[in-house]
Amino acid sequence: MKNITDLQSIKEAVLPLLYVDIRETDIPFILIHPFLSNRYMTFANSKQGMNTIVDILESDENLEKARKFMKDRIVESNEFFRILALTHKPYRPLVFKLSEKFLSKQDYANALEEVWTGTENPNQDPNVSIPQWIKFFKKADKQLLMTEEDFKIYNDISDTEPIEIYRGVGINREPYGLSWTINKKTAEWFAKRWENTDAYMFKTYCYKKDVLAYFNTRNEDELVVNVKNLDKNKMERINLYEGENKTTEDS
Repeated sequence: MKNITDLQSIKEAVLPLLYVDIRETDIPFILIHPFLSNRYMTFANSKQGMNTIVDILESDENLEKARKFMKDRIVESNEFFRILALTHKPYRPLVFKLSEKFLSKQDYANALEEVWTGTENPNQDPNVSIPQWIKFFKKADKQLLMTEEDFKIYNDISDTEPIEIYRGVGINREPYGLSWTINKKTAEWFAKRWENTDAYMFKTYCYKKDVLAYFNTRNEDELVVNVKNLDKNKMERINLYEGENKTTEDS
């Protein structure tokens, strides 16, 4: 891990993302792209002395103008977190993946926490697999990764006693992800939040050695757990609408 973040190497790693294909969505104006997430951008028009709204997909010229604008902002960034802020949220795990070997110990921990807690459903990210996430968390300095309060709670976890944990599983969600909680009601909320009548949650136990981090910034009592060390056959599945409980062995 670097003593000082190598910002130049990070810029060289992420700039090619400007040239990946842009995909349109069913939502007006919204695009799927690492840095160009809105079809319409505002540029200063020196001739007219006012700002002009441009459809970046209207012409190749407009698209190149948009790419150059974002490239300049990335190049001018004086810290990694400015680049991260310029990144469309679904692509922040990818930018972290491309940048992590160039980050200082402090920036690595802070960025990992920000990307993990700020990304919707990181457990199913198309660019970062669960084994890669585990590797990232193992590499992080836990004291730097967590807030002072969260790190105290983590430290207070018994080294020998098992921890009762839950994971709410909603529609089209990864059952065996890293995000668990010690709060049963939180797990139930995650399972039901999309009004999924097939919602269920897992109940199982882990040990502190399997806990990669504890985050409560969103009041979720989240334990990031190395799911590879959990015995799936000992997970109790609680079907929230049917009231039928069973282990995965019986599924």
